[in-house]
Amino acid sequence: GIKAGDRVLAFTSGGGYAEYVSVNFQQVNPLPDQISYAESTALLVQGMTALGLLNDAVSGQTILVHAAAGGVGSILVQLAKLKGLRVIGTASSTEKLEKVLSFGADAAVNYSENDWPDEVLKANNGKGVDIVIEMVGGEIVARNLEVLGVNGTMLVYGAASGENYPLPILSLLQKNTTVRGYWLSLEPAERRAAFAAELADHVASGRVKIAITEYPLEKAADAHRALEGRRTTGKIVLKVN
Repeated sequence: GIKAGDRVLAFTSGGGYAEYVSVNFQQVNPLPDQISYAESTALLVQGMTALGLLNDAVSGQTILVHAAAGGVGSILVQLAKLKGLRVIGTASSTEKLEKVLSFGADAAVNYSENDWPDEVLKANNGKGVDIVIEMVGGEIVARNLEVLGVNGTMLVYGAASGENYPLPILSLLQKNTTVRGYWLSLEPAERRAAFAAELADHVASGRVKIAITEYPLEKAADAHRALEGRRTTGKIVLKVN
C-alpha cells in the first residue's frame, strides 16, 4: 500500500544520520499530511516507548513521570491523561516544570530538590503513586521506592545521568513493589507498527502535541552538547535545508 513518493516514516536499527536507508517493509508507516517531518521524528522512538510504558496502566491510577519535559516524557504525560490517569511530572528547572504542566500534568515537581519525594506525596494527597516511570538513574532510583504505593510498579527505560544504582532486593518486600525494565527494540515488528499507527492518529487529530526544538544540520554539534548538558525539552530535530 506504499508507493514511491509517499510521505513515510520508518523504524531503523541504526544509521539514522544516513542520506538513504533500507528497512524491512513492516517498519515503514504512512505519514499523514497533518504531521510535519520534524514532528514525525519523535513518533518512532519516543512516542513508541511512551505507549509501551503505558501498556499495563489503568484509568484512575496515579503515575509519576520523571524527566516529563523530555522527548518521551512530554508524550507520556499526554498519553497518560488520554488513558485517564492522574499524572505527576518531574523536571529539573522552573522552565521545564512549566512545560510539564502545559502538556497536561496534574502536578509538577522539581526532582533536583532534596525533598522532591515529599512534594510528590503531597501532590497525591499523601498517598504513594501506582506507577513510577524512571529514566534519571543514580540515587533517584532508590528514592522512587519512597513514593511508590503498595503494589506499585517502577518501570525503568534509561538513565539520563549515566549512573546506575544497586537496588536492595529486600526493600521490595515492604510494599509488594514491582521493578521492571522496558526496551522498545524488544517489541515485535507488528506491535511497533500498531504503535506507529496509533501515534500518528493521535498527533494528526491534535490529541497529542509533539514538542520539538530544531537545529540546522550545520549545528549538529550544538544540538548534541545541549542534549548532553540536559538543557533541552521535547524532541531535538536536525533540519536539512
